[in-house]
Order: sequence, then C-alpha cells, then structure tokens
Amino acid sequence: RIPLLFIASTNEQARVQAQLDVLDQAEETLTGYAEGARLLLEAARTSRLGGSQGALSARLDVPAELETAIAAVLGEYSEAILLSSGGQTEQALSLLDTDESGRASLLPLDQLAPSDPIQSRGDPDCLGVASELVSVPAELQPAVDLLLGEVLVARDRSAAKRLIAGSP
Repeated sequence: RIPLLFIASTNEQARVQAQLDVLDQAEETLTGYAEGARLLLEAARTSRLGGSQGALSARLDVPAELETAIAAVLGEYSEAILLSSGGQTEQALSLLDTDESGRASLLPLDQLAPSDPIQSRGDPDCLGVASELVSVPAELQPAVDLLLGEVLVARDRSAAKRLIAGSP
C-alpha cells in the first residue's frame, strides 16, 4: 500500500505542477487581458511604460468564496493598469494611440481621492464592505477604496434586497 500512496501523491504533485505551469504561461503571455491592457502591461515589461504597477487583478488577494462577487463589481476595472503617478497617464495614452490597441482603464495612484468606505450594516447576512474583504498592498488601498468602498457584500439575494431596503 505504501508504494500506491506514493504513486498517488506523485500523480497529484504532477497534476498541481501542470496547473501551475499553465497559470505561469497564461501570466507570461498576458492571456485573458483585453488588447489595450495587454499592450500596456507588455510596455511596462519592456520599460516603454515607466511607473506601472501592473493590473489591479494581479495585485488583489480575494477570498475564493468572494471571487465571483468581486469580479462582478469590478467588471472591466479588474484589468485597470495601476500607475504610480499621473505623469505616466499621458505616456500610457500615447502608447494606446500609437498602437491603436483600443482602450484601457488607468488608475494613477497619486491622483486618486476616494471617500471613506461606507459602514457595514449590523445585519448578520452582510459580509462586509467589499474593499475591506480583499487584501492589497497598502499603497493600492486608495484604488480599492475607490472601486469597492461603496459596495456591501451580502450572503445571498434576499439579504441584498433587505440591505438595499434599509439604505438611505
């Protein structure tokens, strides 16, 4: 029996390694990103776009059970390109114009001015404020507060309706 367990363990390791290899390849080729975001991420990799901190989705740590909800709220902003300052905005826009690669959402971190996140309700079916349910490096918190700070995450639809009914 021990050799069979070892073989199963080896097969499991091979399966996990294969999945990691696929994910690494997808990240390397920027698979899944819209054309404009892909262009800017590649420009950042090749030093044609300075100050880029990558795509928001790559920097967010979202609990597995909230991935669908957070993705739905963010929509196309999940691919937003994080820029250290507004100075890189013109450079990014010029790259998009030159290459005619469509559009991309840009978040110049030094120019974001989000309001304070809303307060979570006392309802047990309110999981919390979306911006407080994800993890990001501290310097990215203003972007997350801007995009998710006004969103309450509810356990289910009936809880969401109840929360909406109780909102001002």
